Amino acid sequence: MTHKFAYEAVDKTFRDITGIEEPFGGKIFIMGGDFRQILPVVIQGTRGQIIDTCIKSSSLWKYVNIMHLTINMRIQNNEQQEFVNYLLQVGEGKNNIEEDIIKLSNDIILNNNHIESLISKVFNNFNINYNNANNYTNFIKDRAILATKNEVVNDINEKIIKDFSGQAQEFLSADSVEDEDSVHQNLYPIEFLKTLTPSGTPPHKLILKVDAPIMLLRNISPIEGLCNGTRLIVKRFQQHVIDAEILTGSHIDKRVFIPQIKMTPSDVRLPFQLVCHQFPVCLAFAMTINKAQDQTIPHMGLDLHNPIFAHGQLYVALSRVQSKNNIVILIDNYYDENIYTKNIVYREIF
Repeated sequence: MTHKFAYEAVDKTFRDITGIEEPFGGKIFIMGGDFRQILPVVIQGTRGQIIDTCIKSSSLWKYVNIMHLTINMRIQNNEQQEFVNYLLQVGEGKNNIEEDIIKLSNDIILNNNHIESLISKVFNNFNINYNNANNYTNFIKDRAILATKNEVVNDINEKIIKDFSGQAQEFLSADSVEDEDSVHQNLYPIEFLKTLTPSGTPPHKLILKVDAPIMLLRNISPIEGLCNGTRLIVKRFQQHVIDAEILTGSHIDKRVFIPQIKMTPSDVRLPFQLVCHQFPVCLAFAMTINKAQDQTIPHMGLDLHNPIFAHGQLYVALSRVQSKNNIVILIDNYYDENIYTKNIVYREIF
């Protein structure tokens, strides 16, 4: 969800352009969203601080006319109506048996807690489909594993790419500190910078293979479909660019070239500004729940070894699929008769 400051900035811009001191310069401004989904990220923010970033906390909210959309366009099968209702209850916290605890259905739980089993379940018959070019693109597009943390996602992607067919290509980033002060340069040597992977940046050592799925981490050319979160499949490696094919959206099947770019991640936890020259992509066999927003993933595995930690994450994860039959969850207490996990919902946002 977008921070309220973004809406307020657009409002002020429209007022400046039109010279009309009315909301959005007197223009009709259409917004869309779902308060059941993940709210704006506030690093180490309190519940109140997170809610305060939402559009509902803006002075503009009193001018908003609300229209409720009630049809789930992702799940159109009438046989899945019970699942649709279940998702709404998860999103609103109505199924929680305690403040942040929910009971999961046993029929979507994997019967062990090994990540290799989850990989095998989600990417079943991988080699058969890989050898069939007509099926492979759809097969890989329709599958992903979700997890709560970047470290877990990176580990899963590394496991899968290691066993993936083909010759690995290794791309090393050129990292530096954006500060001409020689003291800072000496404090943070290159060896240390190579160990850093701030959220939203590729790893220092990026290992890819032809036909591996990747995700774009920056807006390069929205008009060509190259936006942050776009999923693609690697087709070729050329000098200084990756030749890839877009997997989803209105530009599906389009061949594009992805260059290396300069990235300056805004991580307030670092006492300096990191500068990274690298391809702005990461492997996409697995992705974080936050990155999965707006994605449709017909066959989805969910790793809950590390439980969710933010409002809307469980709802977002479970609602990526088109059928309950295509969800499988990896969790530590899989052997219990009743299986519980966290489901954080800020009811005051509704």
